[in-house]
Amino acid sequence: MSRATISGIENATVAEVGVRKIIAICTVLGLQLMVQEKTQRPTLQQLLKEQHNA
Repeated sequence: MSRATISGIENATVAEVGVRKIIAICTVLGLQLMVQEKTQRPTLQQLLKEQHNA
C-alpha cells in the first residue's frame, strides 16, 4: 500500500477503502477483523440488567 493511500485514509480524503486494505491495516496493527450477524439493539431493560450485573 502506498504512502499516499495511507495518508489519504488517515486524512479521510479517500472516498472508499476496500476490504483488502482494511485487512492489511488491521494485520499491521495486530488487530483482527471480525464479521458477525447484525442483531437487534438491546432494550432499556436489557441494558439496565447488564449494568446491574456488572
